[in-house]
Amino acid sequence: MTYVSADKRRELMGRTIEPMSQDEYEAILYAFGMTQEQMGLWLGISHRQGQRYANGEAPIPGPVCLLLRLMINRGITPGEVN
Repeated sequence: MTYVSADKRRELMGRTIEPMSQDEYEAILYAFGMTQEQMGLWLGISHRQGQRYANGEAPIPGPVCLLLRLMINRGITPGEVN
């Protein structure tokens, strides 16, 4: 199996995932009616990591950005995903 770097995967896919801003993440929390801790638990991360995302202390991973944006755009709630 050959290792393919994240940069190479993005190049092969022909696109990059737009980073999610702190404000966008907070707006999604509000739209879902979730606290930072609840979102962290739902995403399967620590509540502290959820706080880091909300406070801009840590970048939000691309797949999380895609998932949350897709859910917002399609009107899917976290309860519907579980």
